[in-house]
Amino acid sequence: MPFFAGIDSGATKTLAVVGDDKGNIVGRGRSGPGNYQLVGLDAAMTAVREALDAACAEASRSRGDLARVALGLAGADRPVDFEELERGSRALLGETPFRVLNDTWVALRGGTKAGWGAVSISGSGANAAARSRDGRQAVLHAMGYETGNRGGAADIVRDAMHWAFCSLERSGPRSLLETEIPKLMGFKDLDEMMTSSYAYEDLMRVSPLVFELANRGDQAAQDILVSIGTAQGDQVVGVIRQLGMEAEQVEVVLAGSVYKGKNPLLVDAMHLTIHRTCPAARLHLLAYQPGVGAYLMALEDHGLTADDQVYANLDRTAGDLKGIKTED
Repeated sequence: MPFFAGIDSGATKTLAVVGDDKGNIVGRGRSGPGNYQLVGLDAAMTAVREALDAACAEASRSRGDLARVALGLAGADRPVDFEELERGSRALLGETPFRVLNDTWVALRGGTKAGWGAVSISGSGANAAARSRDGRQAVLHAMGYETGNRGGAADIVRDAMHWAFCSLERSGPRSLLETEIPKLMGFKDLDEMMTSSYAYEDLMRVSPLVFELANRGDQAAQDILVSIGTAQGDQVVGVIRQLGMEAEQVEVVLAGSVYKGKNPLLVDAMHLTIHRTCPAARLHLLAYQPGVGAYLMALEDHGLTADDQVYANLDRTAGDLKGIKTED
């Protein structure tokens, strides 16, 4: 029986999934950040290796037993990125056939059975991509604000810090962000926080706080969510427009930890923005985590089909790999 592996590796975590040719998930493994643009190629490939070896061990298999691997890697953007990541993947996988993809595509595959549609990713960073019925593709450059990209947790944190200091200095509306951000970070106030050191990873906890304060009626927090949701909607519209799918009933898959936020304003703003141009679009959370989407792509790259029985087995064996993980 052949076994296949799918990898989803991003700015904060890496997930590997191993399954057989019938949709049964038999192994999963997790490790740390794998965006090589942030951590370097060696560290990124180490994260992939650790996650994949853990998944293989749970499946009582080794890397050499795999028939094919699909790697959805954040940072796979430019031709030079693919050259580097394919070189690192070849060194890791030896003669095992594999394919390196931008991580948007494995998220789309995990979110829809149709094989076409659009996907919006909002984790630490953000991206959007779309595939048409006839296989044409569009994806953002996603190299940061300067390349027209905005919408992840890092942008929420940046906006939150901005408006917290505007509140402190009376150059903007009063906001609970002024007092709640330093409290969350363990400081007396923003002045103490500004003169102290703290880890960037800790600052990312501000993103869920913005959702919480929006629920408490804080206007600045609410405006941040609306602004981020509008930006994400604009980016989805952009990739849909590139493929001429504005009038189609496009599935838009939402993937990434930001979409588990406990206030609806971000997704509401996204809905409104997308529906202005694509009135028949349907937004929903992904059905399976992107690592499962990568596994399905590996299976299909081998010439197999994800039929109803494969999905029935997935539903039975995927467990916590369904939907967005709450600890992301």
